[in-house]
Amino acid sequence: MPGSIGQFCEWHAFENIKKHLMDHRYDKKKMNTTKSLIWNYLQANTSSALTTARTKLFKALKSPEVRYIQNNWVTKEDFQAESMNTVLEKTLNYQIFLLEACRCLVEVVKSFEAKLLEAKIMSMTYRVQILDGNGFTTI
Repeated sequence: MPGSIGQFCEWHAFENIKKHLMDHRYDKKKMNTTKSLIWNYLQANTSSALTTARTKLFKALKSPEVRYIQNNWVTKEDFQAESMNTVLEKTLNYQIFLLEACRCLVEVVKSFEAKLLEAKIMSMTYRVQILDGNGFTTI
């Protein structure tokens, strides 16, 4: 969708990976030790932290689960960076000086950051109220 911000909720990603591991017979003790590794992987905020967290997580998992994460999550690590490509192409061109290009990039990044912050605040304050009609039929 044009104008939408593509993000993956860390909690949903965590729950998805956890469910996959539990479906593949990881016991409770193994899950307890693996949970923090999954969170560290999902919440890494630098490339080096991401690489370190991914390596630790992969060492703790069996190879089918490593393949699952590689196929379903590693490909999404660069998703937000990729979403900036169209913005950069619109903002920059070969005719502007480097200093002006830097100024433009700073403005674009500030605008993008403001939109992300606004979306985050809205997600914390606005909750869609949906009632489960089937759940209330027996009352």
